[in-house]
Amino acid sequence: MSQLDTEQTTRANFAALADALAENVVRALRGMDDAYTLSAAVDVTDEKGALAAVRVLGVDALAPHLLSGRRLDRADVELVLAGLRAFPSLSLDRELPAIPRVRDWLTSWALASMGVAGLDTDWPAEIGPGFGRQPGWASWCTVMARLSTLALPGVHCPLHEDARRFPADLERGIARSILRRDHRTAARLARWRAFGGGAKSELSLTSVLRHLELVAGNDPRVLLDVVVATRMVEGIRR
Repeated sequence: MSQLDTEQTTRANFAALADALAENVVRALRGMDDAYTLSAAVDVTDEKGALAAVRVLGVDALAPHLLSGRRLDRADVELVLAGLRAFPSLSLDRELPAIPRVRDWLTSWALASMGVAGLDTDWPAEIGPGFGRQPGWASWCTVMARLSTLALPGVHCPLHEDARRFPADLERGIARSILRRDHRTAARLARWRAFGGGAKSELSLTSVLRHLELVAGNDPRVLLDVVVATRMVEGIRR
């Protein structure tokens, strides 16, 4: 097997493990797993794969804790920290290194909010209001979709103000993505729109989320964004 084939196989394996973890998170958020712990939700027999899955999902791997007040076990904390060490942020996105830095900030914020001390929770200074908006609304939506894990209750950063200031652009992005059958991007932008709330809407977000749930098929990461967005729309913390 060539090095390229090996790398592709590894990536496919990591993606499958991330999907499996997302399925477990969705089950917990829907109340189907009252004993969710991150360490039990990954295949610890494949240590590198488990760490990669946690890294791919980022803070969403902790969503059952953040949204439902579940206790965070020390084993879960160690798993998240090990993922950060195993896959440094600069190796995750060479084109836009600011994006993984923001995701790292969010992970540190989430752990700190649950009592983990000694983490750097300083927001990346180079990322301010309007980040990613320069080329236009479509490219901004692409950036926001990649940062959809920031759309969680209790989180505050400059990008949240942008989500509240430009709800129409988010809705344009949602509609465009649905027309393109890019359900993952549509779900991520719907999550931002749910977070922004309030503003007059040209579309029924509830209907959008129901549609995405129907067409998501077996894509657990689409379902994860849909479930989180629905929780925010309903204003319920189960």
